[in-house]
Amino acid sequence: MSTDMNWETPALAHFEALNETLKNKSNDIDESAVIESVNLQQFQLQLPAIIYTIMLMVIGTPGNIIVLYVYFFKWRKSTSRMFILFLTSLDLVNCVTTLPMEIFIMRYSVMLDIPWLCKISRFSTYTMNSSSALILVAIAVDRYRRICRPHGPQFSAKASKYISICCIVFALSLTWPSLLFYGTRSVKLGNVEGKSCLLENKFDESVYPHVYFVAMMAITVVIFTTLSVFYYFVGIQVYRHRKMRLTRKREQIANQTLTQTR
Repeated sequence: MSTDMNWETPALAHFEALNETLKNKSNDIDESAVIESVNLQQFQLQLPAIIYTIMLMVIGTPGNIIVLYVYFFKWRKSTSRMFILFLTSLDLVNCVTTLPMEIFIMRYSVMLDIPWLCKISRFSTYTMNSSSALILVAIAVDRYRRICRPHGPQFSAKASKYISICCIVFALSLTWPSLLFYGTRSVKLGNVEGKSCLLENKFDESVYPHVYFVAMMAITVVIFTTLSVFYYFVGIQVYRHRKMRLTRKREQIANQTLTQTR
């Protein structure tokens, strides 16, 4: 990737800095020793992130299994139940597949020459996260309808199921380019060359990764804005309902006080 795409991932800028640091090392240094040394430095640098990811995996896996059991076998059928089942399933897949792959990639950040693993890891991450975000938008719409438009048409449990499936399909239609763009990237480490899971070198001069990442960022902004707007109106309506209940309660107390004094 050319230097004008460094904004896409800090990793590329970091590898370029390592390249400048190692460039003046002697040529007779064993290449594998240099790569292993840099990989160890990267591992130590990313150790907090690795520990955090392990914690998410260890806590998230049994937690999601418990939620799936409770909502599948113990909870009555509803739109909320269906949305939560889909969200939990996506998160469970993240915990048992994506997170272990991310840990492995961080452990061997400059020694990884497994293109298919990189492609599946990035594709899985983007798909699961995008699907979850879209389902969260569907939940926001459902909450808005039930609280702000209680007398209008509402989602049924069956409709929420199809909506969740459509969210996943739409996410797949957005994230499939990651299977093309990501893979093994050769990174310069002084006088030696490492292998990393990043955008492939052949896309250095291509405009398509730029377009893809800009589109993904734009969709992220739209989703965040949509969630904010819907929950803003939901919050306003909840505040009004609460204020009305407090007013009625005060009126009841005042009426009771007047009755007792007579």
